[in-house]
Amino acid sequence: MPAPRAPRRVSEFLGMFRASRQYARFTFVSFIFHWGLFFPVPLYSIYWVRNLRATEGWVGLFNMIGSATTILFYPVWGRIAARRGNQPLLFASTLGLAVYPFLTAWAPSPEWIILPSLLGGIFVPAFGLAFFNGLLEVCPEWNRASHIAAYNTLINIAAFLGPLMATSLTAVCDIRVLLFVGGGLRLVGALLIGWRRVLNRADVPAA
Repeated sequence: MPAPRAPRRVSEFLGMFRASRQYARFTFVSFIFHWGLFFPVPLYSIYWVRNLRATEGWVGLFNMIGSATTILFYPVWGRIAARRGNQPLLFASTLGLAVYPFLTAWAPSPEWIILPSLLGGIFVPAFGLAFFNGLLEVCPEWNRASHIAAYNTLINIAAFLGPLMATSLTAVCDIRVLLFVGGGLRLVGALLIGWRRVLNRADVPAA
């Protein structure tokens, strides 16, 4: 059997999505959610310092809380994924991360950022586990490497363009409004994941 090769033309690239509906569904909702995930990232530190007057000590505390909570919850989510599967983990993690920008935008002082920092630390490991396992679950075994590469290409587009768009919009939009936009995109992606149940449907080849 010949070894699979990477798609060399746009038609071949798009053909991978047409050939597997579940892979296409998963990639589509992932792309939407990752736009919301990356869009507000450069805005957080600006908002903390400019709007909430947070000092370097506060910023360090927020990052420390998020990192420590992430380390603590990795094994917890791993056990939950083993018992319940990836779909519930995927929905819970995206819904939890959707709350983060809203709580940040509503914070009246630096002390209030401790709560979203905790939530981010709790749900980030679940997000990482669920999306990695989910991608392996939906990728066809044949030519899996090319499907993963195509998925990562689209996600990297969101990772590159999302922050650039957010920072450029700070000149004309209030940062709180942009945080709500990022949270709204995350929420749409999370609801699509729950509604479409992207990991719980039998894959039917597209006609």
